[in-house]
Amino acid sequence: MPEMKSTMTDMRRLGALPTATVGTARCLSYNLGSVRKAVRQCVEELPDMQERFRAAHSVLLKPNLLSSNRDPEAHINTHPAVVRALAELLRAEFGCEVAIGDSTGSLGEGSRAKASRRSALSRAPRAVHPRAA
Repeated sequence: MPEMKSTMTDMRRLGALPTATVGTARCLSYNLGSVRKAVRQCVEELPDMQERFRAAHSVLLKPNLLSSNRDPEAHINTHPAVVRALAELLRAEFGCEVAIGDSTGSLGEGSRAKASRRSALSRAPRAVHPRAA
């Protein structure tokens, strides 16, 4: 039987597939001060991303809005404190314009708006930029 090569492996070897680097930090609560510290630690672990942020004029944060029926404490959607802390850091440290957007896992009419309200993400833009809607 001839030896078979994985197309995925070959593509990675050629550099055709992107790789992901992840920063991690321990954060035991969604207290905004604690989250800010953890987010800063994660960004500090990612010098390549820091360079991209410095070069960017604008950044789109895409939190996961998987449910339009769950509160932030359900841990289904990205917690608004994480979104707010990262948006603040991007604006203050890197001078980025920050947009926040996602589409929910729900298909019902108005589910994106409902998910944004229910998850409290609808308040994140105003916290970052008071004139944001």
